[in-house]
Amino acid sequence: MITRDVHGIEDLEEAVAGAATDPVQLGRGKIKGRLVFSTFDDLVLTRGQYTGDLTISGTFSDDKIAFGALIDSPNALVCGQPIAPGDFGLFPPGFDHFAVYRGATDYLLFKVAPGVLETFAEEAGWHIKADALSELKLSNLPEIWKRYLGRRAREIATRLDAHPEFEAHPAIAQDIRRELLQLAVESLRTLDLLEPSEDHRVNNSQAVMNEAESWLRKTQGDAINLENLREHLDLSRRQLYRVFETNMGVPPAQFLKNYRLSQVRRALSDATSPTVSVTNVAMNWGFWDLGHFARDYRAMFRELPSATLTRARQG
Repeated sequence: MITRDVHGIEDLEEAVAGAATDPVQLGRGKIKGRLVFSTFDDLVLTRGQYTGDLTISGTFSDDKIAFGALIDSPNALVCGQPIAPGDFGLFPPGFDHFAVYRGATDYLLFKVAPGVLETFAEEAGWHIKADALSELKLSNLPEIWKRYLGRRAREIATRLDAHPEFEAHPAIAQDIRRELLQLAVESLRTLDLLEPSEDHRVNNSQAVMNEAESWLRKTQGDAINLENLREHLDLSRRQLYRVFETNMGVPPAQFLKNYRLSQVRRALSDATSPTVSVTNVAMNWGFWDLGHFARDYRAMFRELPSATLTRARQG
């Protein structure tokens, strides 16, 4: 960790670690404060705290995403847009940043490779939408989200202040790195720049099976088929196969046929009316080839469907 005291505008020519920034003082008086630069493996963090009226412009990184969270400032503009404590910005590689700060300013900014952020999001169950990281994103959020994100940023800043020696303790450094990336992912989610990861849904297969069972309870007859289930769950054929093999030990098509056969058996076993027929019940559950249906039924239940119906009528 490197700490630099700020005694004038010249000390802000590197207002962000590793970036050449161009500061311009706007009002009279001294610019005072400090800059703290920290490195967490593949992530570089800047904590800036200073008082004065000034502009700062420049490119944060040519190959990394810069993610900034404003902790405190009475009056700030970033790229012409007013921002307030709790707001954040995502600056793509090579973006030419321009900001105006007045009064006491406090911010966190870290730079990270796009692939690192994408990997972390995937591990958390999210997929970053296409082109989400390719252009400037400044928050325009409800107050409740601003307060939440601002509080998270302040908590991270407090941890940094409490552990100035964290670089000598890998566990603390990794924990802070994880918190920063979590803050980034949560911020992307509030901007609707994330979508559930397909692999995450497959890995969380029990939740998918619960959703499938709910769909089956609401669906009847020939509407119970592989394509309808796949579309309802929004999974590919490969993913649907993996979920059912993991939870049921059979492919989804086989499970759905067994499910419909079981529903036919229940209907025949509960039949009391003389108008109920094997043909009608079988066709109601999507079995149109009655010869194949009878063979499948007998293979499953060791009796013909007509025997099940006869026994039900005899009480």
